Amino acid sequence: MHLDAGPDGPLCVQELEAVAEAEIHRRYGIDAVPLILIAGEDGVVQRHFLGPVTATDLWAAVAEAREPGSTPGSCENHD
Repeated sequence: MHLDAGPDGPLCVQELEAVAEAEIHRRYGIDAVPLILIAGEDGVVQRHFLGPVTATDLWAAVAEAREPGSTPGSCENHD
């Protein structure tokens, strides 16, 4: 699924069922769910959240991954 996320390109969201997508779970070391990974186009993980995450923290993490330094310091350490 792709979401239009602005001028920097699309935001890609993918739900990965553990059995059907076992290779991706192994590649990123996913051993608990729910887990949200924010990765760049190169596949490098920028941030992750294990368990529930607020919309504010999620949007701040996406903004920071797209443009480093764009979020206030108070939004950086919510893992």
